[in-house]
This record gives sequence, C-alpha cells and structure tokens, in this order.
Amino acid sequence: MRDLYDQLLAEGEAGIDRLIGERTQEFLELDFKRKEVDRNGEFSTKDRRMLAEALSGFANSAGGLLIIGIDARPGDDQIDCAQAPFPIMGIERFLADANNEIGQLIQPRLDGVAIAAIDSRREPGSGYLLVYVQQSERRPHRSEAKGQKLYYKRHGSSFYVMEHNDLADAFARHGVPTIDINIKIGYVFGVGAMRRYVLQVYSSNTSDYIAKFPYLILRNMSGCHPTNGIEHDPAQPLRMQERDGTISFFGGADDVVHPGTERHMANITVTFSRDGHQGWMPVHAKAGDPVPSFEAKIGCEGARPMVHRPLFDIEMFDLPR
Repeated sequence: MRDLYDQLLAEGEAGIDRLIGERTQEFLELDFKRKEVDRNGEFSTKDRRMLAEALSGFANSAGGLLIIGIDARPGDDQIDCAQAPFPIMGIERFLADANNEIGQLIQPRLDGVAIAAIDSRREPGSGYLLVYVQQSERRPHRSEAKGQKLYYKRHGSSFYVMEHNDLADAFARHGVPTIDINIKIGYVFGVGAMRRYVLQVYSSNTSDYIAKFPYLILRNMSGCHPTNGIEHDPAQPLRMQERDGTISFFGGADDVVHPGTERHMANITVTFSRDGHQGWMPVHAKAGDPVPSFEAKIGCEGARPMVHRPLFDIEMFDLPR
C-alpha cells in the first residue's frame, strides 16, 4: 500500500477520481472513510475514533492505507466499493490536527506512519487525507480515543475489536512469520506449435512461527493467467477473486503454513505458440515480452507482505527447438 500512497500523492485528485471510476473495493490493506461532520477542518471526536481505530487495526494486522474523503458503500448492483468523492473542507487544518493527534491516539506509540493531504479542485481549501500505516513489530497497539480504549485488528474489509484470544496471542508472540514465494514450473500438454505450462505458486514459511490465513495477490500479468480447472488446467488450490485485473487468493482458517514448509497457493497457466519468425512466444503477452511476467504480493495474518516480480527465462520452459 505504500506504492499506492506514493502514486496518489503524485497523481493528486486525478488518482482519487481514478479509484472511484474503477469502483475500487476496500480490502485487507485499504479502507475508505468520509468525514461525517465537516466544520471547516475541525478534528471532531468521531474523527479521533475513526483515526485511532485505523491506526490500531492496521498496525496490529498487515498494515494499510486509510483514505478519508471517499464514500464507499453498496451501489445499485450491491457491490460495496468507492462511489463518490467527499473532500474535507479546511484540509490544511485537518492535516495539522491529524499530525498532532497521532502520537496521542495510540499506545504504544507507532513508528512507520506517513500522513499527507491531496488538494481538491471541487471546493477551495478542501482535500483528501491519506494515512499509511506500516505493520508494527511492537503490536498490539490500543486506541486511546475518548470512549474507545480498545485493541483493533483488520480482517477482510473491516476493523474488529480484538477478542481475548487475539490479545493473548499478540502479547505472547515474540516474533512474526516470514512468508516468501516459491514458483515451480510444470509441463501440462502440447500439440503442434503450442505448448502449455503451469506455474505452481507456493508460499514458503522461512520463520519459526506458524503462518495463518495466507494470501497471494497478482497484478500486471502478461503472457499468463490463472488456471480455470478445465482444458487440461488444474483447479485452483485456494479461493480466488478477480477484480479489475487484480487476482487474489485467500486461505481460510485451516490453511496454515508451518515453519519450514510450503503451501500451494495458486496455479498460473502459460501458453506458448511458435511461428517462423519469432520462435516461441507467450500468448497474450505485452508487446516485446518474450516470457511471462507478473507482480506478486504474498503474506499472511500478522506478517508484513512481500512483493516479488519473478524473472523468467525462456530456457526454463524446456521448449522444443
């Protein structure tokens, strides 16, 4: 989410409009809020509770980005997503107050918080607040907002109060799991000038701690796509969700990765075709891409996600000459 934070700062309000136009949905690391009572940038009690909840929830989970100034709710199609802009009046005052409040709204105090404002052209002096929260190594963190002395966690697209067993686990934990990615190439079948392979993506637990609720997010795929369980393609090992070119795989409560072991996360199909001029090329690849490519973010509950851009070589696929 730090990448999105930096991208929105570079794009300005056009980036906010893009998120709304793409009907972006909230998820584990992204939350939208609108300021309910807007008195020219005044930081209200509700604002303190909203910010403290996000700081605690993101820091105690995988980290994330809070954007204040976007209304997210179910539309006519009942899909809950970014629907409309609601820029904050008096954004400079709101930003200054938010910076002052961060150190008082959470205990123990947080490192790794970035906060910035984006100006809006819709109303003079209005804008949007971005708050990036890094996963904390000192968790759990408690909200110190008035009437809200609670610990929060992020699950799915919502914040929840941590239950007793969550807190017991968090206080007893001396470390966090570390998840890395491992990709194995398998041959599926071929006929004539076509060969099909499957990339088996695994999460590898390189730590001494059990990894729970593993997940994998794929973006910017070129020359490859998730298998669909038909036409010689193996079925997916985990629940898959696809939205606006981003493909996500989520493990459930039983999908743990024990220390020193791997968990099969996803199958990705790569199809090569051969012509007389260029030789073997991946089907549906971007112009000039001789091998498949994608960006993968992999992680689990309570662990900082890792971002990978695997590098493939044509020789890895053992194609006929």
